[in-house]
Amino acid sequence: MTADLVAFLRARLDEAEREAQRLDGEEWTWSVSKPWDGPATGHISAAADPYGRIAVLPGGDAAKYEDRIRHIARYDPARGLRDVAARRAILAEHRHLPMDGCAQCADGVRSIGTASRVEWIVNRAEWPCPTVRHLATVYDDHPDYQEAWRP
Repeated sequence: MTADLVAFLRARLDEAEREAQRLDGEEWTWSVSKPWDGPATGHISAAADPYGRIAVLPGGDAAKYEDRIRHIARYDPARGLRDVAARRAILAEHRHLPMDGCAQCADGVRSIGTASRVEWIVNRAEWPCPTVRHLATVYDDHPDYQEAWRP
């Protein structure tokens, strides 16, 4: 299960990174326009080209569309790349150590015994740890996701 879960996560992160890179990691802006005689229309544009529309939400209630369009613009390709980098860093910190389980979650090593005899105890952490399992739940609608990975 360990290798499968890590491979699954890395594949999803690679997919997300490729999608964001295809859009050059651009940043998006949003606006809502309301002509005096018609319904409001929401627009998402690349920050570098504010007149080139990426998406247009159909006319309607300005307040209703402003929340939606702000949300879509907030998750632009630049943020997608930052998100992939952060998730990869978390996955690297929570890597599997064969003897200890999760490298980040293990409590470390402590010694017990007397001066003539010392034993080392490793406080193992489960693997995959809850953090790695939580990272995978974002993709629980993917056909390769396994319910056994759920925290």
